[in-house]
Amino acid sequence: MVQYCSSVRCYAFAPCPCQGNAVAEKTVEEAKRSEEEVIEEEEGSGPKLADLAACIRDEKEPVAKRIQCVYLLRQIGGPRAVKALAPALSSASVLLSHEVAYILGQMQDQSALPFLTETLANGKLDPITRHEAAEALAALSTEKALPILQQYLNDPCVEVRDTCQISVDRIAWRQQHPDLAATEKAASNFHSVDPAPGHMPSLKDAPVEQLGDLLCNPEKSLFDRYTAMFSLRNQNTEAAVLQLCRGFADSSAVFRHEVAYVLGQIQHVASVPALAERLQDLNEHAMVRHEAAEALGSINDERCAPLLEAFQEAEKDSIVKESCDVALSIAEYWEEFEAQAE
Repeated sequence: MVQYCSSVRCYAFAPCPCQGNAVAEKTVEEAKRSEEEVIEEEEGSGPKLADLAACIRDEKEPVAKRIQCVYLLRQIGGPRAVKALAPALSSASVLLSHEVAYILGQMQDQSALPFLTETLANGKLDPITRHEAAEALAALSTEKALPILQQYLNDPCVEVRDTCQISVDRIAWRQQHPDLAATEKAASNFHSVDPAPGHMPSLKDAPVEQLGDLLCNPEKSLFDRYTAMFSLRNQNTEAAVLQLCRGFADSSAVFRHEVAYVLGQIQHVASVPALAERLQDLNEHAMVRHEAAEALGSINDERCAPLLEAFQEAEKDSIVKESCDVALSIAEYWEEFEAQAE
């Protein structure tokens, strides 16, 4: 059975390269240096980094190839990789720009702060990209992001203001619980920097039904409900998956999209019907449908590829269509990789 990297949406098209990068303490002035200057200074891996950066900027290249380069730059890490990634935050491809924002958050390199701030502030960008920039700012785990995020708590875009509220709550939680915050990433087998902790002591051994009820309780804050979501993910059972699928009935597109993302991390076949329903619903928000497509691409189940192929062919929304392209490319690569390994 093909099992993709569960730490993040790993699009590196290679045996999992995902490794935690140490947070680089660099000045904002260094982060703002020109891309060309930074790339020229790269020693040893300069040509490789430059080639990857050029591919990402090239709008004529297939989006699957460009996203592969994004993940390879993440593997290189450091301020130079951040600087090479940053121009793609304004790419014509919403899928690419949002994926770059996500990766900059996962890298936790402080030099990404000005670029993510600029992206969040740009009201001309797609709300999906701005939402991901807000989430990435919180993932940097720096209190410097707090006043930035607070500026957008009343943003006209509900996707942005919901994400900023969750992100502000995440930073506040880290301030109030430094001991728990220090073990947040290590407490999960998924190794991603999440918008809410999945290891709250009060929820650690809670029955899945209790977690499902908290997940779906509209009277609770989105952050509290996210803690239930990631606690269910960490349980990683079929029963937990079915509880997570209840979340697709929620009114918040940001919430539904996060459910799809988490199900993509778990990669359990029990989630396929619910994810397929989200992808097939043309009235569903594009950020949910695209995340459902990516999640289906991460699950090794015979029902997934035909569905993705159908939407790859007929889909009109570019982020959903491109997500199907990428999901199918990854599935094809890993099937070939597994065949060669045998």
